[in-house]
Amino acid sequence: MEAGVHRVRLADPHNPDCRRLRLSSYRAVALAALLMFMLAGPAMADDAQSPAADPNGAPESVDRIFQDPLGGVVVNRTVTVLGKDFYRYFASYWREHKEASKYTISIYERPTARFGSEVWVLYRQQRMFHIFLPPARQATREISQIAVQHVIENISQRELERMTTRNPDLGPEEL
Repeated sequence: MEAGVHRVRLADPHNPDCRRLRLSSYRAVALAALLMFMLAGPAMADDAQSPAADPNGAPESVDRIFQDPLGGVVVNRTVTVLGKDFYRYFASYWREHKEASKYTISIYERPTARFGSEVWVLYRQQRMFHIFLPPARQATREISQIAVQHVIENISQRELERMTTRNPDLGPEEL
């Protein structure tokens, strides 16, 4: 064998050069597949359905580009079974409202032995709803349905206040 030339067995699992070669080839294949999927995706979507146009003639897909991509997300920060039930019911009722798709909210929980679970819903770092859930899980579905109504009302009111109040001396949290 010539000096400076090393032969690498491609099937040797203990050789770090072999593992690097395999990982880089997998990455290259994955990257190529992802690139082909991304380039073919819009073309296949255009063939499958024609874009809906609004009365002004702009396609609907153009309008969706400028909307918040994370709108309508409900973040789950609960820890107990009771809190997870509340989140599940709340999220299902939340998705039924068409205005809810514009807002991203978070549901937090603090379990307490004395009062049950304390649950609150935040929008823009402000509490829109706050309740102590009773330890009995039967009432969770009703409470979550009522909570959705309160949160929608409170968010609408906050957004209206935020849009109509333009005072440079007051911050948004001081309203």
